[in-house]
Amino acid sequence: MIKKILGIAVLFGLMMTAAQAKTFLVDVRTPSEIATTGKVEGALVANYSSPDFVDQFKALGAKPDDDIELYCRSGRRAEMASQILGKLGYKHIRNLGGYEAAAETLKRPLVK
Repeated sequence: MIKKILGIAVLFGLMMTAAQAKTFLVDVRTPSEIATTGKVEGALVANYSSPDFVDQFKALGAKPDDDIELYCRSGRRAEMASQILGKLGYKHIRNLGGYEAAAETLKRPLVK
């Protein structure tokens, strides 16, 4: 009986953790790129090319257990950013590739 109660408590804890996780969609391109093409609706911005990229990202408020979705022009900078964030302890990172592919995958428009 105690094992069953403990199992339920653990399951409940996992469910609560999953329910509290947020998704952060982040455009890692430069401000001039975003001004030219727009960004995926709802995306936050952390410029990978900036020396303070990590500080910009941390300012977004993402926690290590949150879902992080990154995109750039082609997916290359998003991949490099995902490697940096992984080393910082972020666990759920997804590279959506380029901005057009990200918009299509998420079924969201590009906005300026």
